[in-house]
Amino acid sequence: MSAELPTTPPDASADNVLRISRRNYHRSWTARRARLRVNDANWQAYRCQMDWSHKAEFQSRECTPMFPIAVEQIVGTFERALTDSDDWLSADPAGVGAPFLPPDIIKGLLKFYLDRLYRPGQHAETGFGIQALVGDACKRGILEPCIVVKVYPVSIARRRYRLRESEPRGEGPNEFEGATPAYDYVGSMMSVTMDETMRLAIDLIPYADYFPDPSEANNFEIHRTRRQLHELMANPEYDPEAVRRLLGRATDQRQQQYDKSKTSGEQTVGADPFEIEVFEGWGNIVDELTGDVLYENCFWSWAGDEMLRMPTPNPFWDGTRPFIMAPLIRVPGSLEHKALADHVVPMWRASNELVNLLLDGAMRAAWGVGQIRPDLMESPEEVAEGMPQGYTAVLKPNVPVNAKLYERVDNGEAPQLSREGLARTEGYVQSGLAVPDTKLGTLPDKQVKATEIVSAMQASGSLYESFAARFEDTFLEPLFEKCWKVIIQWSDSFMEEELLQILGPRKMLQLMAMKPAERWQMLHKTYFKVRGLRQLANRERNFQKKMVLLQLLGTNQQFADYFGQKYDYGKLFDSIMVDSGTDPETLELDGDAL
Repeated sequence: MSAELPTTPPDASADNVLRISRRNYHRSWTARRARLRVNDANWQAYRCQMDWSHKAEFQSRECTPMFPIAVEQIVGTFERALTDSDDWLSADPAGVGAPFLPPDIIKGLLKFYLDRLYRPGQHAETGFGIQALVGDACKRGILEPCIVVKVYPVSIARRRYRLRESEPRGEGPNEFEGATPAYDYVGSMMSVTMDETMRLAIDLIPYADYFPDPSEANNFEIHRTRRQLHELMANPEYDPEAVRRLLGRATDQRQQQYDKSKTSGEQTVGADPFEIEVFEGWGNIVDELTGDVLYENCFWSWAGDEMLRMPTPNPFWDGTRPFIMAPLIRVPGSLEHKALADHVVPMWRASNELVNLLLDGAMRAAWGVGQIRPDLMESPEEVAEGMPQGYTAVLKPNVPVNAKLYERVDNGEAPQLSREGLARTEGYVQSGLAVPDTKLGTLPDKQVKATEIVSAMQASGSLYESFAARFEDTFLEPLFEKCWKVIIQWSDSFMEEELLQILGPRKMLQLMAMKPAERWQMLHKTYFKVRGLRQLANRERNFQKKMVLLQLLGTNQQFADYFGQKYDYGKLFDSIMVDSGTDPETLELDGDAL
C-alpha cells in the first residue's frame, strides 16, 4: 500500500500573491531585456541621434534624414487609407434575420467614440482620434517588435446647461408663437448641471512597459504604469492603508529609473515627487510551488511592496483581457518578433559615418593640409592655431625671394571608394524599408529605366499591402471589436446631439429604455472588417486596368462598337469614377436639369 503524499492547501494571501506577481514580472523583464537595447537604438535613429564620442573635436557630426523621413512616409501611407475614404470600415452584426441596428448605424456609433478618444486633462473631445492613434501605432510597429494597446472605459464629469425657466415671446409678424429666446437668458435663467458620461480610452503601451508571460501558457500580462499619488488615494478600489504607506516613497522609486519618458531617447528633468510606478496584472495567478491556480481570469494591482488591489474578477463581460497585441513582422515559433527598423538602423548609422567622412574630406579639400615655416614670419604667434583663410603674412627682412612660407602637401580629393560605399549603404537603407528614391522625393539616375522604377514601386506596394493586411486583420479588427463591446457594456447615456443624428430618435429611445444586460445580449456579437490600405491599392489597380480598356476602346472603333452592343458604357464610367474615389451620385443631374 503506497503512502499518500501530503497536500498543502493553496496560499492565496496578499503576501503570496505579491511574491508570485513580482517573480512573474522579473521573468518577463529578463526575457525582454536584450530587446530593449535594440528598441533604444531604433528610437534614437528616428530622432536623428547618434553616439559621436569617438569623433575628434574638428570632425563633422551630421545625421541624414533618410530614415526618419522614410518612417513618416510609411506612416502617412497607413493614415491616408483611413482618411481618404469613408468606407474603410464595415460592420457585420451576427444573428438570424434583420439586426436591431443596421450596419451603417453601428459603424457610425463606433466612429463617434473612436473620434473622441479619452486623454487626461481638460482638452477638446475631438483632439485625439483613431487617425492619430493609427499613426502612432504604425511608428511603434516600425521601431518596436509589436504594437500593444489597452482598451478600457473612463467615466468623466461633463457640464450641461439647462433653462431654469423661460417665457414665450409675444406674438407678432416676425415672431414665432411659443418661441423661447434661450440665448437671452444665459446669465440669469440657465443652470449648470454635472452628469457622468463614458469616454472610450485606448492607450498605446510602450514595449518597455508591457510584460507578458514568456511561456506559451500566456497566464498573465503585466502593464507598468506611472500614476500620481492623488489618483491612487482617490481610487476606491485600492487599499487606502497600502496607499498611505506609499507616501514619501515616490521620489525614491523614481530615482531608480533612468528615464521617465514614454519612448526611448528622451531625457528626464528630474523625478516627479508625486509619481509612483503601479503594476497592473491580468490573467491567472498560479502558485509555482504547488501548481494550483489561486485566481483565474482576474486583475490585480501592486506598487513596490504593497498590494493595492487584491485579485478581482475580470470586469469585461466578454471575459477577455483589455490588451491587443500585434506585430508587423512575425517570427514563427518565437515569443520575440522583429521590427522593420532592426536591419535598417545599422546601415543608416554606417551611411552617417560615411557622410561625415565625405564632409570632412570636402572641407579638407577646400582648406587643404599644408606646412608652414614660422621662422620666416615677423609674428609667428598669429598662426599658432593654423593658417586663417585670406591671411596676409609679414615676413622678416632679408628673406630669399623664392622662399615659400606655406606649402600645400595633400591632393585635396575625396576617395572614390567612400562615395561608392555611401551609395551602397543608402541603397541598403532603402531596401530595408522598401522605400524607393521616388517616394523620398529624389529623382533616380538618368541611366535608370522607367520599367525599373515601376518594378520598384510595385514591389514596395506589394510589401506594404502585406503589412497592411496584417495590421488590419490582427490589430485593427480585434481592437474595434473590443471597443464595441466596451461601448455596449458601459455606455448608458445616448442623449447626445451627434448620436441622435446617427441613431435617430426611435432607436435612441429604445436603447435608453433597455437595461445594460439587454443591450449587451442584443448588440455585442458584431464583427468588423477593415479594408483601408488594401481597398485603396485595389482601387488603384482596377482604375489602371479600366483606363487601359478605355484607351483601347478609343483607339479601335471595332472594339468600341462591339463593347457598345454587349456592355453598358454608363456602368463602365460609373465604376471608373468609384475606383477614382468619386461618388457618382454627387455628379448626377438634378431633376430640373434633366
